[in-house]
Parts: sequence; structure tokens; C-alpha cells
Amino acid sequence: MNTKENFKLKKIINYRPLFFGAVLLGLGIFLTTLILQNTLYIVLAAGLLLLTLVPCLILKKYLRGLFLCTVFLLGIGLGFLNIFTYSNNSLTGQSFVLSGRVQSVDEYYESTATVIISGVTAADTSGGNNKINLQGLTSTTIYGYAGNIYVGDTVIFTGKLTAVPATDTYSYRDNIRYSTNASSAGVAVISGSLTVAERLKQITQEKLVEIMGPQDGGIAYATLFGDKVLLDTNIYNNFKAAGTAFLLAVSGIHVAALIAMLFFVLKLFRLNKWVRFVILGVVLLAYCYLCGFSPSVVRAGIMGMCFVLGSCLGERSDSLSNLGLSAIIILVFKPLYIFNVGFLLSYAAVLSIILCLKLMSVIKIKSRVVKYLADTAVISFAATLGTAPIVCAYFGVFPTFTLLASIIIMPLYIIGFIAVWLITVLGLILPIFWYVLFIPAAFFEVIVYLNNFIAGLPFAVIDAAGFGLIAALLFYLTIFGASHYTMLKAKWKSVAVTALLIACIICAVVFNIPAYNNKNAVVFNNSSMGYYSLLTTSANDYYAVDLVVTKTGLAAAKQNLLNNKIRKLSGLIFTNNSNVSASTLSAFMQFFGQPAIYISENNSSYSSLVAGMYDVVPVASGYKTITEGGIAVMGYQTNNVTIATQLEINTPSGTSRIIIVKGSLTPPQISFLNSTLNFNINYLYLENYDTNPLTLSNVNNFVYNVAQKQVVML
Repeated sequence: MNTKENFKLKKIINYRPLFFGAVLLGLGIFLTTLILQNTLYIVLAAGLLLLTLVPCLILKKYLRGLFLCTVFLLGIGLGFLNIFTYSNNSLTGQSFVLSGRVQSVDEYYESTATVIISGVTAADTSGGNNKINLQGLTSTTIYGYAGNIYVGDTVIFTGKLTAVPATDTYSYRDNIRYSTNASSAGVAVISGSLTVAERLKQITQEKLVEIMGPQDGGIAYATLFGDKVLLDTNIYNNFKAAGTAFLLAVSGIHVAALIAMLFFVLKLFRLNKWVRFVILGVVLLAYCYLCGFSPSVVRAGIMGMCFVLGSCLGERSDSLSNLGLSAIIILVFKPLYIFNVGFLLSYAAVLSIILCLKLMSVIKIKSRVVKYLADTAVISFAATLGTAPIVCAYFGVFPTFTLLASIIIMPLYIIGFIAVWLITVLGLILPIFWYVLFIPAAFFEVIVYLNNFIAGLPFAVIDAAGFGLIAALLFYLTIFGASHYTMLKAKWKSVAVTALLIACIICAVVFNIPAYNNKNAVVFNNSSMGYYSLLTTSANDYYAVDLVVTKTGLAAAKQNLLNNKIRKLSGLIFTNNSNVSASTLSAFMQFFGQPAIYISENNSSYSSLVAGMYDVVPVASGYKTITEGGIAVMGYQTNNVTIATQLEINTPSGTSRIIIVKGSLTPPQISFLNSTLNFNINYLYLENYDTNPLTLSNVNNFVYNVAQKQVVML
């Protein structure tokens, strides 16, 4: 660097093109959803583009400016492309004869299961030859499930499709593009066979549970593949409360331990360094495949291979560039992963570790034990610090003793992981090795005991305020500004970091000013927010209507409520006959202050909810007045299916009535509503676009509102 401008640039920032390219790629993708909500965000996009381009032009770094601007615009283009082409919206509401291969079965409630189907063919119900091959996976809710559907089977049934939007990050993560439902009696099942990977995982699952027991076997299976299907709910909750749940999602810790173990073993055979590189690459690729190519595994695999490649070439590997490279690869193929909490947690943790660990390297520690403890403490602290804004935003709580738990538990966990990984590989070759699983089982027993102990301490989990987007960005700029990648003099660096920190705190405080509502209103939310309606009253009461009680449905609804600064609900209102699992609902209920549950006594879940010690208010014949909020709710049902919900809110000017029509209505259902709704309706909301409001001719004086998210003030 010979010019004065280059010297100044070097003094300001240690430029890493792959890292900054990944940041701008992510920002470009993120802005697409904001632009879709409000076109004024185009101005923000143009501002970021100028902010990137102008300094490069001033410093005559034309190629650098061209690269960064191109990556930013590429992010916007990829975001729009994925949103508009993810699924075919024209198929929504149409009935097809669907057939496909079962990829997974999750019985989340008694006699109700979610079946994920791949390779789905949608045929015309009239028996014609028209067939559509659906891209991605289809999620099917099977009612009356009798345990007769297995992975590998082919299922055939008639169902009405709903296109899942790409903004539904939980579905996007698993490539689920359509959803439907069916009764078990209407599903034809053809026995099938398992793929090699499915068979290997099935054998592993059976042996882990058989020899280690359900508890330790579930932990071991989650440790190997990141799949928590066997994990006891209480055990997992204690892992989260202790701040060690990250150990159950295959990530950098697992991949680093695996690479270190394989590197050591391969060196014993004195293999050529390039042979070792190829073997490591094949093993990591196979492991990523078995783990479903989750973002954390792919990120760790790419970074690990870059490190090994650097050692083969005799070059020093740059962690920040490797992190940026892995993010670019993932986001190019799956752009909307930028909204996935697992992706964000993984990259935030590693970025913070990279920035903070370098600061520790200047401290020379001679004792290996002390150095190990110091490094573990710094890694745990950095990961906790880096993920704090995301944990607070997505979960609303913060594990207080995560640093202590990580220092104590992580060494035991790494030993247990390496042991169970080696025994599994050897057991698949020679079954006698399965019986050595008692060794990692002992480690997992100790880990469970320590987790339970830490989770049971007072204030182990505290309610955490959210940061907000601007405060979160300022938070990460503060960490980056304090790192060695910012080439300012100590005095100016201190000033800049302090200013950023103060701005971050101010923005966080403003963001967390409690939401106060003094109006009667109803908010309709789309699938990416949980498919539920939120009622607010002038008394600042909040009621969630017809929540989708599944893990993904509740997670989406919880995130939506937190984004709207709502941490307490007065009630949950169910107007349909869908199963409401008490166990699935428990964590949600606890988080939002144990709201009352308004549900019909005829609902099959009524008894289990009462037995679960919830405040259950019986709704006689689908109708009940909620005196606290002056709200009345009524469900209209035909053939035991809720087709519409009526909400009444008493206001000083009179009673306001809202009708929410659920899904697409058949002519008999429309006729039923026409004969039943014999009074004035203030607002009519249709969940699907294809229901024609003009066919509801007997409804007088209504306002027709259709939107993915619609707020109606009463």
C-alpha cells in the first residue's frame, strides 16, 4: 500500500472481501422482505448502496466497490427470486389426488401426526391425465393417525393444497412448500423401503435407545445428527435453561472435534497430506448429508475444510474469510436462511468467538490447564455475547449461568460425542461394538445431572428484553469496532466503541418501551406469523384466537407477539375442534403468563387441558362472553368443521361484529353462512383469496378486508 489513501484505509479497517461480501449479501436479502412490506425501504437500499460505493470511489478502490455493490444487488435479486418462485400460489385451495414418499412422521398429539412427503405428484380429482410434480416437500396433517404410516412408505390421498410462502422460515428451512391435511381413513398406504442413509439412522436410533436407554439414547442421537425426535421434553428444557442447548444442535464444536479426531487418526497411518484432505472432505460431506445439510453443519464443514486446506498448502487460514465464504455459499443456494434462527445463532456465535479470541491470544499463559480453562471461558463468553441479541429477540429469555455451565459441561460433552461417534461407526461395521455404548452413557448421565442442577438454581432463566433491529446492528458494530480488525489508535477506537455502545443502549431502551393499546382492534396474521388472530381491547388486554398448536405454529406466533412487544396474554380462544395438545402448549402458556383458555367442552382436548391444571373456561355450544374484555366469540361449524369465527366487541358506540371465514368454502358451507348470519357485520375477513365475498349476499353492511396481515380498528 503506497498511497496515502490506502494507508488511511488500512488504519481504519482490516478489509476482508469475503466477510464484507457476505454481510452485504445478507443485508440485500433481508431488505427484500422490507421492500415488499413498504416500498419506501427502496430508499434505504439505495442509501446502503451509496454508503458502500462512495468510500470506494473516493479511495479509488473501483474493483472493491464494484464487488461489494454487485454482491448487495445479488442479495436483493436472490431474495425476490426465492420469495416469488418458492411455491405455486395458484394451487392454493385446489383439491388434488396427492401421492408421494413419506420422509418423516411426527405424532405431535394423540391420533394426530405431521407427515412430511417428498416427490409429490398432484393429479386431477376428476381422473384426468393432468399431473403436477410439486417441488420441495409437502407437510400433511393426518387426523385419526393409527401408527400405520412409516418412513419410506408411499401414501395416496385426496387433499386441498395450501402454498407455503417462502417467508415462513420454519418451512423454508426444511424446503416445505405446500401443506394439506387428510383423515387416516382416506389415506392409502403402500409399504416402501428405506434409503441407505435412513436405514443407517434407524439402526443407530434403535441401538442407542436399546443399550443406553431412552434418556441417554435420545441425547446421543441428538448429539450425532442434531435430531431431537427422541429427546425428552423436560431434559431439553433443562438444557435450554442451563444455556447448553447449543450442544444438541450439530455445529462447530462437533465438527471441530470430529476433524481433530480424524486428523489425529489419519496421521498415525502416515498418509499423504492430500490423501488426508480428501478423506476428511468425504467424511464431512457424508456427515453433512446425514445431518440434513443444516446451516451450522455446512458452515462448520466449510470452515474446517478451509483450515485443513490451508495447512496442506502451508498457508495460514483466515477465520473471518472462511466464515464469510461459508455464509456466501449457503445464502446463494438458500437465500432466506438469513431469517432462520439457527443460521443466525451459528454465525453470530462464531463471529463473536473470532473477534474475541484474538484479544486473548496476546495474553501468554504457560500452564496448559489454566490456558484451557481460560480459552473455554473466553469461547463460552464470546458465544454468549454474540448470540445475546438473537436469543433475546427470538426466545424472550436469557440463561443466566450459561458461562458456568459451558465451562463445566463442555469437556465432558466433547468426550461423550467423540466416544458415541466412534462407537456408532464401528458398531455399524461390527455390531459387537454397540455394547461399548455404556462408556458415553456414563458421561451423558453426569451431563444430565449437572444440567438439571444448574437449571434448578434460582434465576437460572430471566426474562430478557429485545434489542430491536437497529440496536442489534449497533451491538455487532460495537464488537467489531473493539476487535483487532478495526485499525484505529486506542484513543479513537475507545471513542468510537463508546459512541456505538451508547447509541445501542438508547435504541434498545426505546425499542423496549412497553406496548400499550387503548383501542379495540383485531390483527390478522399470515402463516409466517402463526396463522392466528390477535384481539386487543381498550383495557390493554390481548387475546390470541385459534392458534396453530404445533411446534412451528407456536414458535411463529411467539416471535410475532414478541416483535409487537407483547409478553402477556389475557386468553387463548379456540373456536375450532382441532386438537390442542397440553404438552405442546405448556411452554407457550408459561411464557405468556398462563392466560385463560376459552374452549368448547365438546373439543376432544378439553379434558386434557383441565387435567393439565390450566385455567380453562368452558365455551357452551361454541359461544361465550368474555366479560373482562367485553368480547364474545362464536364458531360456526358444519359437519364438525369450523368454517367461520364471529368476534363481537362491545364499544361505547355499540357492538362491533367481525366474521373470519376460514379457508375456501364450498357452496353448501356458503349457504349455511347465508342462512345463519342474519345480522349486520362490521367487518368480514377471508383467510383465502378465492372465497368470493359476493356469494355471502345475506350479510349486510360489511367491509371486505383481505391481506396477509390486516389490522382493523373497531
